[in-house]
Amino acid sequence: MRDTNVTAEIRDVLAKATTPMTAVEVWDALVARDCYTPYGTIRSILSMGVKRGEFLQPKSRPGTFTANPDWIHPDRKLPAPRSSRPKPTLAMRVSALVEDLQEMQLEAANAGVCEDISMGIGSLLRGATRLRRELEC
Repeated sequence: MRDTNVTAEIRDVLAKATTPMTAVEVWDALVARDCYTPYGTIRSILSMGVKRGEFLQPKSRPGTFTANPDWIHPDRKLPAPRSSRPKPTLAMRVSALVEDLQEMQLEAANAGVCEDISMGIGSLLRGATRLRRELEC
């Protein structure tokens, strides 16, 4: 994988594009080029003026582009707003916490961390386990 200037690669992809592209299509093009595409890349694409579901429309001048709302793909489903997504229950969140703490405890034991930290994780784990049992009743 090449370590590249992601912004320059994005601009190059768009400059060579013959049709408008979604942010996801730009991402796919970067992956196809074997570019290093860190998690923040999709945010970089979106921060360049593109909104989710819109197409990136290449301009005639190389290395520039614009987000054109007229190019919104009609079949593309946008993610539901956070407010309408179902929220995890307290019991689900506590169960996830117990699992995380169990993993932390194993990692701490394998890493040989100091005893105080190990005891603190154990104490948190016991409290979370007790809370999970109470919530299940």
